Formats: sequence, structure tokens, C-alpha cells
Amino acid sequence: MAATAAQLSDGHMVRNVVLFSVLVYELAGPTLNKIALTAAGEIRPEGRTSARVENKPEEVA
Repeated sequence: MAATAAQLSDGHMVRNVVLFSVLVYELAGPTLNKIALTAAGEIRPEGRTSARVENKPEEVA
């Protein structure tokens, strides 16, 4: 796609926009995904255990 878009009159602009959007997606995606999964309660933050409670896996009913 990048090679085809570069041949058009505005191809360089299209290529730059697509590549920049992929860059932003690849850099911000994992962080935003972790925030969303933590907020939904699907995962727990790493390293956050209480010293008052025995650290053992939860039982699934």
C-alpha cells in the first residue's frame, strides 16, 4: 500500500499519515489496554499485594 500511495500526487502525505497513526497505535496501545483491563477488574496491577493477607490464587467457583 505504501508503494502504491507514494505514486499518487498526494501519496507522500497519505503514507506519512498512515505510518504516524501506526506508530501512535503501537506506542500507546499496550498502555491504554492495560489501563482498561485494570479498570474493568480483569487483571491486577503487578506488585500490589498486601502484607496483611496471605498471597494465594483466588478460587474460581
